[in-house]
Amino acid sequence: MNTLEKLLYAFVGIIGTVYVVTAILAFFGIGFETYGVYLMFTIAMMIFAALLPEHQTSVFTEIAQNAGIVA
Repeated sequence: MNTLEKLLYAFVGIIGTVYVVTAILAFFGIGFETYGVYLMFTIAMMIFAALLPEHQTSVFTEIAQNAGIVA
């Protein structure tokens, strides 16, 4: 799955999450100032999950592979 497709799915998920969470918490009379920080954090994590690569490399692993220590 390419980045644009993952970003599209993330935005659809964000829209759905915001809609559902705000509707449920408005029903219970909880204001946005109470849950807004947590909602924004969740949105940021969804965007990071869509944009960041799945496989990360480490500087130490690259050095070990170049030196022939690790296969």
